[in-house]
Amino acid sequence: MLFGILSYSLLAQATQTITYGEIKNYSVDTEAPDDPLNGTPGSTYTWSIFNDTPADITGTTMTITNQAGSTSGNRVTIDWGTTPVGTYTLHVVETNNNCTGTEKFINVIIEDATPGMPDLTGSSDICSTESAFFDITNAPANSTITFTVIGGTAVVASPITVGGDGNATIEVTHDGISGQIVVTLTEMTLENGTSVDIDPDVMATTNVTIIETSDITFD
Repeated sequence: MLFGILSYSLLAQATQTITYGEIKNYSVDTEAPDDPLNGTPGSTYTWSIFNDTPADITGTTMTITNQAGSTSGNRVTIDWGTTPVGTYTLHVVETNNNCTGTEKFINVIIEDATPGMPDLTGSSDICSTESAFFDITNAPANSTITFTVIGGTAVVASPITVGGDGNATIEVTHDGISGQIVVTLTEMTLENGTSVDIDPDVMATTNVTIIETSDITFD
C-alpha cells in the first residue's frame, strides 16, 4: 500500500528464526483494499537480503521466486539453500508510478539444522523404597523427549516436555526386583514439530539396594 509521506524506522522490527536450508514464504499487501494476489494495483515489489556486514547477498546462496498468481512480487518464496548460519535482514521495496514506498524489513536468524543432543544424569544409589530422579539438561528449548524405563515405572509416562531452559526431570519408582533402573532417551520432537532421532541413545543408570531379610526363626 502506498502513502504520500515516506518514513524509515527500525522500531518494532520483527525477527524470524529458521533452520539451515529451509524454504519459507513471505508477503506484503495481501489484505483489503489491496489485491491478495498482487498487492497494490500498479505496484511492483523488489526483495533483497543483506548479511550482518551489511552486504547485499541477494541471489548468492538463496533463490527468491514469486508465488503462484503473483506477478508483482508481493508474495515470494525464498529457498534459503546454503545460506550459512547467522543473522540476516530481508528487505522489500514497493514501487508505483515512479514513486518508491517505505522499505520494510525483518531479521532472519538461521540456526544449525542439527540440534544439540540432551544430557541425562541419574540419581546416586537409592534404596528400593525410594524414587530415582533422572535429570535431562541441554535439550533444545521446549522440545518433547521420548524415553524408556527398565527396572521401574515413570511417575509421568513418556514423552516428557522440557522447559525453555532445556531441562526436565523424570521420576521413576522402583519395581521392587531389579538391581538397577535404566532410563534411555530415544527421540525428541522440536518446538517446530521436527522429529529428531537421538542417535546414539542417551542413557543413565541408578543402582538400587534391595534388602530382603528373612523371617525370624525360633525354637
